[in-house]
Amino acid sequence: LFQVFAEKILATGRQFGRTPRWFVMTNHANHTATEAFFTEHRFFDLDPARVNFIRQGRMPAVGLDGKILLEAPDAIALSPDGHGGSLRVLDRSGALDLMAREGADTISYFQVDNPLVRCLDPEFIGWHLRRGSEMSSKMVTKTGPEEKVGHFCTLGGKTVVIEYSEPQMKREKIFEREADGTLRYRAGSIAIHLLDREFVRRMARGGDHALPFHRADKKVPTLDAAGRPVKPEKENGVKFEMFVFDALPFAKNPVVIETRRADDFSPVKNADGTPPPPAAPTSSGSPPAGCTPPVSALKLTPRVCHLSPSRSRRFLARTRRRSPRRGKSSPPNRSCTTGFIWNDHPLLRSSRAQMLKSFLCTLHIFCTKLRAFADDHARPHPLRRHSRPAPPRLCR
Repeated sequence: LFQVFAEKILATGRQFGRTPRWFVMTNHANHTATEAFFTEHRFFDLDPARVNFIRQGRMPAVGLDGKILLEAPDAIALSPDGHGGSLRVLDRSGALDLMAREGADTISYFQVDNPLVRCLDPEFIGWHLRRGSEMSSKMVTKTGPEEKVGHFCTLGGKTVVIEYSEPQMKREKIFEREADGTLRYRAGSIAIHLLDREFVRRMARGGDHALPFHRADKKVPTLDAAGRPVKPEKENGVKFEMFVFDALPFAKNPVVIETRRADDFSPVKNADGTPPPPAAPTSSGSPPAGCTPPVSALKLTPRVCHLSPSRSRRFLARTRRRSPRRGKSSPPNRSCTTGFIWNDHPLLRSSRAQMLKSFLCTLHIFCTKLRAFADDHARPHPLRRHSRPAPPRLCR
């Protein structure tokens, strides 16, 4: 993922003549490993002086009884303060002052678990600046009522984001629908924002514009009364987190722009590959209006991910799952008509296969764009002399 983002930042620098500075927020647990990873890969051809690592703040964790938990006999249990802590650490680390010296007045914020994000989107930045906004955000239409994303809403005349886990977003609310059958709360937050530098400074220094803390019940390793380490099997403590989107109601002229999932949103955070839960069926057994039924219900030709048969078999072998062999009657494959069918392939009935499906679709989008880029640059220039290609070099 770091390589994907680094290459996008490099491409932006080549396109506009200046490579933007990249701030990577780590936590205390992975800071050293992240720095070592970048050093090992030579910062993915980026200038090391323009990659800055900033360490996330921490908050004490407390038990369900309100008492502070111990991580060790001489240390209290601390946990990261949420992605909203990025605003405070940008100020405390001196990053905002560095941006001011270099003339950077707009910050592009995104999270590491989304490989499709456009790190610097010129059109998005243009709308942000044209509207004189202090904070702008991207949104996608939710795939179903129970998709785990925040909800853009209007509260007291202000644009806000209500997280799916918040008490305000009760289960009956997320199923509410408009008269035309579409979801009422359908604008999903995908953690892509643009922020004005001085607005971040104002939010970081608190006062009347401080981000609130949210309660998160978590499993917190701690010590028992005898001082022995305990790894809880269920939630035993409370962590306090800030959310960056809580700055939205404090911003002047906030802008929310809808984007396509295929362009900006493909999260890979859920390691178990659990798909979004389906919508509750109606009494007739069909999905409610506004929800997309499965391919089999629509009686459409299943969509196919474009992978060659050899690559498909190798990929399946790595996942230790057997696939049906291609019969002799199958057509020869150049454009890959025997790839993975989205819904009715037997391999796509388990959680791991759902994760594989998501990965393959993301890979297909990436390969399509890469193929188009290669075609555009493979055409010989009529005024440029081309030397003979070098002979292939043998490698062990």
